[in-house]
Amino acid sequence: MRIAILVFTALIFFSCDKSKKVTEVTSAESSIQSIVFERDRCRGTCKEFKLQITSAGILVLEAGVYMPQEGKFGKNIDVKNAAQLFQNIERCTVDMSNNYVPNVSDFQGVRLKINKDGQTRVIEGMNNVPQCYVEIIRTLDSLSVSSNWK
Repeated sequence: MRIAILVFTALIFFSCDKSKKVTEVTSAESSIQSIVFERDRCRGTCKEFKLQITSAGILVLEAGVYMPQEGKFGKNIDVKNAAQLFQNIERCTVDMSNNYVPNVSDFQGVRLKINKDGQTRVIEGMNNVPQCYVEIIRTLDSLSVSSNWK
């Protein structure tokens, strides 16, 4: 009798397990391992922070002056959202050997570091960068001030 109950339970367990359909987005869709977005101090009241995002969806914020709160914070985002962000950067990234360097030195320092295939591409400033980078920078800015950092 015990064997019959055990077999019946095993059949139910395995049939339920196979009926689940799980779709998982992994970092294999993008060769970017991580990005680091930084904003430096300026002569006014510019926010100062460093935001790192990994392909696993781990975010680390080092918040400085003029941020809602100062300190080091971490949180996770959905892997699908991280993969989508990295795919947008992939579409924008043409050549990892080119770096954009600002031609104006008195603005707030803005840096986007893209770690891809063992190389790091640095995009500095907001002048002379493609529009797709400007939109990515806006997205990263909004992530930095979200209210649920702990």
